[in-house]
Amino acid sequence: MTITPTWKPADTEQGGRAFTATIGDVDVRVTFAGDLTGELAGDWEVRNALDDTLVLGGVDPALAGTRSAVQIYASLVSITDRLAPLLISAPEVNPAGVEYKLVKIVADDSDPTFARDVEATLGEHAAEGWRLVSVDRSWAYLERPVSA
Repeated sequence: MTITPTWKPADTEQGGRAFTATIGDVDVRVTFAGDLTGELAGDWEVRNALDDTLVLGGVDPALAGTRSAVQIYASLVSITDRLAPLLISAPEVNPAGVEYKLVKIVADDSDPTFARDVEATLGEHAAEGWRLVSVDRSWAYLERPVSA
């Protein structure tokens, strides 16, 4: 699913960069970590702009050590592609019910690669219509509508 939200610069702590947009019906804020010189670290996180809950986080190695607006834009495009399946529901056509699936996450929830593993698991199942409901320790709960 390809979408092109309008990203607007937002206030952030000195050195970092932040942008807001609406994806689906959710207002999100993406923050890129940076130092006092404005050089980015590569770390980013997406939060719900209304209640400040964490939606997604990650690291973009191409951003590390740069101040490049082009690299930031490329990262926002990549983040948008990751957020779209999480935040935009496909229209349901006469759903007869909902099917659930439990998937084991490779990394433990205390592992630094945990967020990437959850994202990869979701990506593997998204093409079949599965969407993430929740994550509990090393288990991801997925659901998809079942047509009549």
